[in-house]
Amino acid sequence: MTSSNAKEEVPKVDIIIVVHNSERTIAECLKSIYLQDYQHDRLNIIIIDNKSQDKTIEIIRNMPLKDISLNIFTLKYNIGFANAIKFALEFSNAEYILLLNPDATIPTYYIRTLVKVIMQPYTSKIGILEGLIKNSNIVISDGALFDPLTGFDWSPYWKTYLSTYKGKFIEVRDYVPLTAALVRRDLLELLDKHFFLYNEDLDLALCARQRGYCCAVIPQAHAEHKIELRKRKLSEFRVYNHVKGRLYLLWKNLPYPFLFTSFFLWGIILPLTLFFIDRKLAKASILAIAHFLKERGAGKSQGKCKVILPIRTLDALKHIVKHMAYGGHSW
Repeated sequence: MTSSNAKEEVPKVDIIIVVHNSERTIAECLKSIYLQDYQHDRLNIIIIDNKSQDKTIEIIRNMPLKDISLNIFTLKYNIGFANAIKFALEFSNAEYILLLNPDATIPTYYIRTLVKVIMQPYTSKIGILEGLIKNSNIVISDGALFDPLTGFDWSPYWKTYLSTYKGKFIEVRDYVPLTAALVRRDLLELLDKHFFLYNEDLDLALCARQRGYCCAVIPQAHAEHKIELRKRKLSEFRVYNHVKGRLYLLWKNLPYPFLFTSFFLWGIILPLTLFFIDRKLAKASILAIAHFLKERGAGKSQGKCKVILPIRTLDALKHIVKHMAYGGHSW
């Protein structure tokens, strides 16, 4: 609902939601947008449907439109997350873009808070801003850190109780997961079409760093992400896309000394480890490696952003052990 006191014009914000078989969560997601206390005439929702096979689009069209513009684009093929975002940008003219997962909801103050913070003079170098991502009273992400030596990333407060979180007003991170992230429009042009699913968030942050921007989290703003927190087995689909995408990300963004160590872990140690856990998963990882090498040899992948990042190998190893205790990496 639009605040009656909001007379001063605020920046326009386009909300991009990429959906794929999201019938269980999309209604709550849209409802949370309609309840925002940000000026509704300055909001625009752009939904890209990656060939859903359920009732996602029917549910969206039956939602009360109220006073926020809603545009729906249905695609004949699933073109992946990054490509869907770039497609949506063709129909967007806002300075700021809120990328929102269809299984996430945001409180009424969320957009107003993020816009207010990112517009401050002292935050002019923040290119991607996100709130604390939680599930009920459990923290899922407060942004993430990345270790170039191992090629692994982790969220410092992953799966800790919200009551124990001790973040500052603004936490600078290597990247944020783009679950409910406010992004400066020009940075989204850096999204790489080679990422079908996974890794595009970290790659975007590394490329934004090349332009002098950083990623940050506002712990005071909470977004709810409705995902399963119990142990879940890795699927071949997830392993394939994550490994292939991670190899491309490492090759694209890291200087050669780090490439040797990270490629050794992701290209040799990981498949061997998966072989003793689940041979189907090991096969998926080997297939991902083969496809990456084939595309790299054909010149389909071109490295651009070579960045130097702090080495946090000890923390990365602790993260790996923690996630193994939960039955696998948090892919």
